[in-house]
Amino acid sequence: MAHQVLKGLTSGNPLQIGQAGDITEVLGDLLVDGHLIEPNNIAYRSKDSGGVSRDIMALDTSDNLILHTGKSSGQFHVKQLGGAELIIIDNNGITIDGGNIVSNGLGALTAKGLTVSTDSLNLILGSLTRISFFDASVTTVSSNFAHGLGAVPDLVLGINEGTNSTANPLKWSKANSDINNAALVSTINGTFHCVAIKF
Repeated sequence: MAHQVLKGLTSGNPLQIGQAGDITEVLGDLLVDGHLIEPNNIAYRSKDSGGVSRDIMALDTSDNLILHTGKSSGQFHVKQLGGAELIIIDNNGITIDGGNIVSNGLGALTAKGLTVSTDSLNLILGSLTRISFFDASVTTVSSNFAHGLGAVPDLVLGINEGTNSTANPLKWSKANSDINNAALVSTINGTFHCVAIKF
């Protein structure tokens, strides 16, 4: 069956090579001074290690950029020129900075042993779900102070402001505290810088 080698239009563009159904092979490098333009929703392709042609990149009908791996369990790798890994994306999530930052694809982010999920900050040991800071003018009579935590604290700590060396302990009553207020009392009247924590 005869094939058209080159077809030039009498007016306008493009210069056509071959005909529908043909495969055009370039032996050697292909140098293009302009653009390589694919139709919408038609992917650029590359052969996998088994020689099978795979979609790798396209703009879909909603003009979203779609990137494909070469297989269902394949990975995306972003590397520096020297080959150092910058980003890896696979079925297990996203790995950045050589594994120092990892997202598991389920809402948890781990950074050098610290994990941030939708509910808590998971430390190497233990976790935090809420933390707030507030000031309180505490007296020798137990009173309630707004802590801003939005939950009953598991711990309230306070540091007495001032230069007086006299000890002024702060006491906190969890039993008398709630989601809005912390019940505090001190040995001597004073201003305390406080932190409320929910584990």
